[in-house]
Amino acid sequence: MQPTQEPQLRKLGIPTTLKNGNIHVLHEHKVCKKGDVLTVQQAHILKLLGIRESEFRATIIARSFQDKLERFDTSDNEEEDDEELR
Repeated sequence: MQPTQEPQLRKLGIPTTLKNGNIHVLHEHKVCKKGDVLTVQQAHILKLLGIRESEFRATIIARSFQDKLERFDTSDNEEEDDEELR
């Protein structure tokens, strides 16, 4: 991180100091835990740290091939996805 970002982190509630051009966190600071709904401040901290807290997935249910619509059976995949989320 750039030293110029230190005041932003401090304003967001992270106890920091700047020493020799390096940002130092004064003590452990938990930003969030899994399953929490993020506040604007938490999301901004994660963005500054380059941490992505979400995952995007897409399931292909059909495709167009030679002007015909081909549907895929997704019943097996839905069960597997549900198991992954538990």
